[in-house]
Amino acid sequence: MRVTVLDLPTVAEATRVRLEAQGMAERITAVGGDCFAEELPAGFDAILFSRFLGIWSEEKIRSSLAKAARALEPGASLYVIDALQDDDEMGPPFVAHLCAYFLTLASGEGMVRTWAEWTGWLEEAGFTSFTRTPLPGGMSEYLFEAVRA
Repeated sequence: MRVTVLDLPTVAEATRVRLEAQGMAERITAVGGDCFAEELPAGFDAILFSRFLGIWSEEKIRSSLAKAARALEPGASLYVIDALQDDDEMGPPFVAHLCAYFLTLASGEGMVRTWAEWTGWLEEAGFTSFTRTPLPGGMSEYLFEAVRA
């Protein structure tokens, strides 16, 4: 398996240094870029957004999902690790902590969304076959998988 990490240029450079020191640079590549200002690189079998999208506004989430769809070939998978609130928006209680963090420290834009919101945005971006798997840890986190139509 080969992995490419996309992050801001300064973070990517620090990651490259760490990968070299750990002897992992042949299998993991760090690339600098700005996923909000640029298209995502194409040619990958899958894209993973890990604990990232939820801290941003709905507009940025929808834009990022659309960019992922454009970067992936039909049949390729998108993976998202993020927290979910209940569809009735009444819980679980931990999401209140996450929403406060997103709004005050992380970005000032995000909140924990419902599965219905996520599936609507994924479908709008061109994904199908949505699944969600709960992750351990008590933080209401899930792994979502969606297939590029």
